[in-house]
Amino acid sequence: MDDFQCSDVDFGPPPQNRFHEAGKASIMKMMDHALEDRIASKRQVIELTFVKGSPKTQYIHALWWNRFNEFRHNTLKKAYVP
Repeated sequence: MDDFQCSDVDFGPPPQNRFHEAGKASIMKMMDHALEDRIASKRQVIELTFVKGSPKTQYIHALWWNRFNEFRHNTLKKAYVP
C-alpha cells in the first residue's frame, strides 16, 4: 500500500448531466442574431438621451458621465463615448 497513488485509478468519465440540453434552443437563437442585436443595441445607446428622473437626477447623471468621459480621454487615452 505504500506505492498506492489514487490518481492512478481510472473511474471513467463523469455521468452526463440530464439537463445538458436545457436552454439550447434559446441560446442558439441568441447566437444566430448576436451581430444584429449588438448593432441595434449600440445604435439605441448612441441615439437615446437620458431623460429618466427629476432634473436633479438628470444633472447628476450628466455630471458623472462627463467625469467618466474626461477620465477615459485624459487618463486612459481612449476616445470619448457619446
